[in-house]
Amino acid sequence: MKLKASLLTALTIAFVPLSFAAAADQSASRESYLKNEISDENAFMPAPSLREEKYTAMEESPFAFYRATNPLYYQDLSKGVIPVPSNWKTAPNIQTFLQGDAHAENLGFFDNNNGEVVFDLNDFDESYKGPFYWDLIRFSSSIFLMADEAKNLSLSAQDKENLVSSFLDTYQSTIESVNGNSSEDSIQLDEGYLKSGFVQDELRHAKSSDSLAKLLSKWTVVSNGMRTFNWSNSNLAPADSVKSAITASWPSYIQSLGSFGQSMPSGYFQIKDAAKRLHSGLGSLGTDKYYVLIEGKTDSQDDDVLLQVKEQRLPSMFKEGSLSSSQYQDWFPAHAERSRTAAKALGIKTDNHLGTISFSGKSFRVERISPYKEGISADDFNSRSDMEDFVKYSATAFALAHARSDKDYNAAYVPYNYEQGFLDAVAALPKVKTTILTLSENYAAQVKADYQMYLDLRNNGEL
Repeated sequence: MKLKASLLTALTIAFVPLSFAAAADQSASRESYLKNEISDENAFMPAPSLREEKYTAMEESPFAFYRATNPLYYQDLSKGVIPVPSNWKTAPNIQTFLQGDAHAENLGFFDNNNGEVVFDLNDFDESYKGPFYWDLIRFSSSIFLMADEAKNLSLSAQDKENLVSSFLDTYQSTIESVNGNSSEDSIQLDEGYLKSGFVQDELRHAKSSDSLAKLLSKWTVVSNGMRTFNWSNSNLAPADSVKSAITASWPSYIQSLGSFGQSMPSGYFQIKDAAKRLHSGLGSLGTDKYYVLIEGKTDSQDDDVLLQVKEQRLPSMFKEGSLSSSQYQDWFPAHAERSRTAAKALGIKTDNHLGTISFSGKSFRVERISPYKEGISADDFNSRSDMEDFVKYSATAFALAHARSDKDYNAAYVPYNYEQGFLDAVAALPKVKTTILTLSENYAAQVKADYQMYLDLRNNGEL
């Protein structure tokens, strides 16, 4: 097999020189490993057409491949492909709730429970408790990959390293600023907090251009005085066979909302229509997702509420091998309860519609779809300062979320002050940030090599 040039770079993560023959053997072994891992992780999909849709989307770029292969990241942590120093694994008080699939497109804009538009973490399907560096290495790797795809920029290798260093420095300084004072529970990255720059501009654009009316018009129509889903939208399909199961289980969803569910008018949660959501996401493509339209506060067609009902599964973090399955099961009898808890722990002013439901033998997280839900892609950056601003506020968002999720949220899960644990680890473990920079840069190179192997597998019909 011909060894690709990009692979030679990726193989340096072993930190030992390899002969050409040894490198070729390692390449063949890695390609076989990728084939098996990707096949196994997507075997749950009931329809081959779904796998083909996901596999085709993964061909788009190394970053798309990375977004779709979160389980591979944790397998690589387990197998030492990402060689985390052994003394990091025994450092005390460094675990908190993590996003779990930390990458640059899993932050964005949405409105919180008070209707304020904020910039923050926005995906909790993979969230669970783990050591801070799992999120930081994965997100830092995504900076390298996203920077490669920013077509309006021309960033040098040093520029990319500087972005990651800035991310890690800002993360630490934010942790230092909230240590011991619980201000993380009141700080949110809204228009007032953000300084002039790219993220503030994008937030203002979301506020000015988006609305509930626009969201409803995208997905629904009003016919004969009743709002229903718009079946001409190619991203929706009727959910007639599932609607009855959702309706039968709906009281349990309302109950999961606690006082909010009981305080709303009797018709607030009345189901008006349900649809299956198609072609949604990348890493989660293939899991069941439904949209449910409910009545809202009045019988007007203009204040209806759109909810997402999304299947939840065991977090990919368990691929790393060190987490306790029994502890997980004791805490969370259903996967949706785990992701709901993590979203509340990591978030601030979390929307009251966040709840859980189970039907058809599966567990689902339910949440309101924000009219202001927007993300940021590599094409949005028009200058290096744009990306620098994005990286700075992403670091702030991660630091605040990690800090909120310790004993300040619930000591049953994290019985200590995470901020102090992180700072103690940085002081005790040599070159933590430098090591994360090196690990993430090398892993980004590994991802690019894996992507080329993946294209080979696809071209050869093996996936």
